[in-house]
Amino acid sequence: MRKRWSVLAAAVLAAALTPAASAAPAASGSVSVDFDHQIATSSNLMFGLSSWPKLKPEYASTVADAGVTILRSDVYLYDLIPDRETFERPPADWNWNPDGENETTNESDLAAYHDAGLKHMLIIHGFPEWMGTEGAETSWDGDDDSLPITDFDALKESFKQVFAHYQDDVDYFEVANEPDLEMDYDDYAHIYREALAGMNEVSADKPVGPQIASDDGDWYEKLLSDPEIGPDVRFGDWHSYGDDKANANAGRWHDINDEAGRSDLPLFVTEWNFSPDFEQEGSINSDSPQAVSFAGWRLSGMMDAGVTGAMIFGSNDEPDSFDAYRRHPFAFVDSDGTLSPKAATFRLLSKDLGLGRGENKITNTGDDGLTSSCSAVNAAGQRVAWAINDSENPVTADLTLENTGANGDVQLTHYLAAPDNDATAPVKTETATATDGTVSTTMELPPYSVYGVVVG
Repeated sequence: MRKRWSVLAAAVLAAALTPAASAAPAASGSVSVDFDHQIATSSNLMFGLSSWPKLKPEYASTVADAGVTILRSDVYLYDLIPDRETFERPPADWNWNPDGENETTNESDLAAYHDAGLKHMLIIHGFPEWMGTEGAETSWDGDDDSLPITDFDALKESFKQVFAHYQDDVDYFEVANEPDLEMDYDDYAHIYREALAGMNEVSADKPVGPQIASDDGDWYEKLLSDPEIGPDVRFGDWHSYGDDKANANAGRWHDINDEAGRSDLPLFVTEWNFSPDFEQEGSINSDSPQAVSFAGWRLSGMMDAGVTGAMIFGSNDEPDSFDAYRRHPFAFVDSDGTLSPKAATFRLLSKDLGLGRGENKITNTGDDGLTSSCSAVNAAGQRVAWAINDSENPVTADLTLENTGANGDVQLTHYLAAPDNDATAPVKTETATATDGTVSTTMELPPYSVYGVVVG
């Protein structure tokens, strides 16, 4: 969501999350887990960063060390081929590394991201004026994605050459961003067909997917049923902001996949965060300590919903850049290189609990007295569980883990992400007794925290 902000939702949620004047006594709670009851499948790509404005390459290893596994960024055609004269040159002479301040991911950016071990999703969009209606104004933030295309041969060739140029360094390609905000379905479908035809002339090996409408499932259904588009759709993605634990129709998209006979088609939430309202008092964006628990709550909800991967909307802070007003409220890395508090949540889930390694089986969890909880069998076969306290008061919670596959003595390793704990090391280890696969322990959750336990 890069242009239309939900101010009302921001005000309501921010007010709900603003700490009260005095703290109440510590509360109690409980969490129960059944590792034999799988409810969803998720993956290591849950820990992504939708880096617009684009992440400066010097921070690639910083975010990777925090557990980020995939980066999403943009290529704007109006930067690469700003005029027809450039387009008519040999593709090797296009502006692959545009001069001046811009938001186009260039070759050195991709090299830094790749060297840091990050997967990459690239959005190809930003249609230049010469490709469509004369007199339309282009701008760096993608507003011109609504530009009516008139030269579809040029569009096809542009996507073909951009795909060919980037294919070795990119894992997923996305056709345009938030098209439902700027154009009708038929316009987008026409663009998608031509873009896909161009890319398929190069290769069909890399996943290409559409930005499906944020609220209307009809777009996704139509795309999958289109004989020139559907067979080559390799993933679907959408955006989800605010306190939407249901994740903007995740269940609906799963149903559409099933109805199309594509139940294994990956689903990505390619932008999520708190409200994009820049001025709201009490916002949990940027360096707010409440972002620790909010991130845990949202990530857990998406995993429970069977989302394959997700990218939090954010980048590095850069107060002197021309896009600084976009950066600061969503900063994942501060301007001095310090990670924002929510990075502790990414580290705990992705690295400490091992969910950033591969496919994860999300298992059944019940809780009382906590904001939410979740559990999984990670790609290495470890049983892991975590709970979120999104309140201003501490919570002591009993944790019961069933079907751990262990009997007798078992080691439990405890981790904490909190405003004053960055989850770089365990807070404790203990030897507990498992009886018929069931083991119990206790979690001490400070305010606005995520607490995780690894079995074995």
